[in-house]
Amino acid sequence: MTREDERSLERTEMGKDPETTGSGLDISNTDLETIQDPELDELIELLSQPTRALSRDERNASIARRQEVFNKHLLSGGADKLRRFFTVIKQRQQAQPVKLDLSMLEISGKLLTGLYLPGANLEGLVITESDLTGSNLSGANLKAVVGNGTIMRGVIATGANFTDAVFPNADFSGARLIGGTFVNTYLTDAIVDKDTNLVGARFIGTFLGDTDLNITNHPGAIFRGIRR
Repeated sequence: MTREDERSLERTEMGKDPETTGSGLDISNTDLETIQDPELDELIELLSQPTRALSRDERNASIARRQEVFNKHLLSGGADKLRRFFTVIKQRQQAQPVKLDLSMLEISGKLLTGLYLPGANLEGLVITESDLTGSNLSGANLKAVVGNGTIMRGVIATGANFTDAVFPNADFSGARLIGGTFVNTYLTDAIVDKDTNLVGARFIGTFLGDTDLNITNHPGAIFRGIRR
């Protein structure tokens, strides 16, 4: 595969939306419904406020508030509430990008398939044993995310940053991780397959354990200082 082919493939992958089945979310562009919901609008405003410039006390208070809101208004509302939430985000994207800040939240053990979080700040998010199958995380910040045993099948995470993230025993089957950054990332005993796309990804100081990335699609990927 030439470099131009890789770039073309990357552009194609970035333009795709995750398709999910079963009881997960399906917010593909086909027949995207128009939703008018002031409560969801307020939630998006709250969860879009960046936390990086806050003081430690302000950030801790913000994390507590966002965790409370996420649990009360989204997780407790089930798959339909989450679907409506991310549908509204997609509607807004047509006017301007929406980048959520879910950093440091705890949403372990949840069915979260088909999330739409391109460019989101997910630093320090805890998603242990959650199911994110088919989610769109393109360009997202996943630094120091804790995802032990997390299901990431078919995730689109083109250009995402997984530095210092912890994903032992996670399932990346069919995941599209084109151009991703995996510096000091723990991928020990993770599940990958021939459809796991690592084209142009960077693995530097990555902990792999028994994970075999040779079976993946990885032209142009960089592997330096791999640790077992």
